Amino acid sequence: MVSPPSLSNINSAEVGSAWVILRWAAPPRVEGEAVVSYYTIQAQLNGGRYVTVADKIPADATSHNVTM
Repeated sequence: MVSPPSLSNINSAEVGSAWVILRWAAPPRVEGEAVVSYYTIQAQLNGGRYVTVADKIPADATSHNVTM
């Protein structure tokens, strides 16, 4: 299993009442390790469980707008 990028890869986030725009740096390519195929964004709602709010974001993306 591949670990997700750490929060240190998040460059910025803009937050509105029903949306968030995340911008991140692509993880460095390490020889012999798996490459990122796509990104999945999860959110924790009201301190409860995590839910997927966006998936199959292309591997070459460095930002995504999530609306709730």
